[in-house]
Amino acid sequence: MTALEKFQQAHRLYKMANLPEALALFREVCTETADPGLKVECLLAMISLFDPVYQRADLLKTCDEGLHFSTIIKNKPAQAYFQAKKAICYIAQCSVLLSIKKDITLAPKRINFALESDRDLYTSVTKGLEILVKQADELFVSAFKLLQVDDHDALAHLHCLQGDKFSAQSMHYLIEHMRHAKLLTYTKWLGVRPRQVLALNQQKEFKRLSNGAIREYLESVRYYEMHEDHVGVACAYHDLSNHLQGIRCYRRAKKYLRLSEKASAAKELLPQRARLQQSIEEKNKNLPDHKSNFPRPVLRRNIVINLRNKLHDWFSNT
Repeated sequence: MTALEKFQQAHRLYKMANLPEALALFREVCTETADPGLKVECLLAMISLFDPVYQRADLLKTCDEGLHFSTIIKNKPAQAYFQAKKAICYIAQCSVLLSIKKDITLAPKRINFALESDRDLYTSVTKGLEILVKQADELFVSAFKLLQVDDHDALAHLHCLQGDKFSAQSMHYLIEHMRHAKLLTYTKWLGVRPRQVLALNQQKEFKRLSNGAIREYLESVRYYEMHEDHVGVACAYHDLSNHLQGIRCYRRAKKYLRLSEKASAAKELLPQRARLQQSIEEKNKNLPDHKSNFPRPVLRRNIVINLRNKLHDWFSNT
């Protein structure tokens, strides 16, 4: 079997959802072939099979290899895509550093740190987060510069990935500014949106990141429609719906999930669409009905606001 035939076989396995076998065959083709163009195609296919959190090292290595070979053959859309995926990998790495930062229980503006090592760790992690975000932003800027105006498909992919970046950053910001994420649980019980327990300046930053994700996903939809890629449109709407359910905007999440279903009924989208639908239904049904519990609008508003403020004060001092 030739390298090209193995590549085609790997694609068939990928469509049949035999992902481990497809990945192994893509690796084999990439190792055997001397054609840089085929290597780039293999690496582009492989890159979607890696998890950016649990397989970060493999993903980074694949991105670097892809950048190397796509630069040799001067494939600018591929270069841009590898740079964007590398940026997403950096944003995923922020999740790891953020979990380390949360484990340092003493806040620097409150009691100070018990140990110098805690203070040094806090400083290094904070600096590491800033560096990773800066590198990710630079990679996206570089990726967009490589593309032409008429590269609709590549631009659609990039805008979708940038939407992923803003979505992840908005959740990182939310978790970091809610002490040990305890308030995330309580806002779910109370039916209060997470951003409503943040300070005003924090709400503005969270809204900027969240709206950035929505804007990028919709821009991705626009480019996919130019390219007449109905599956791409469905995927972009699905990602937007997933972002909205993450910030508990369930009504809008359902709206874009319906648009995703309307755009394409491709079989490969059905499992993840079903999981998202189930997630929305499970989370949305747990919200209490404030209207029935507190019939008077003024009373309802005052009770929710007072309870929210009390919780915010209590958790900010624990």
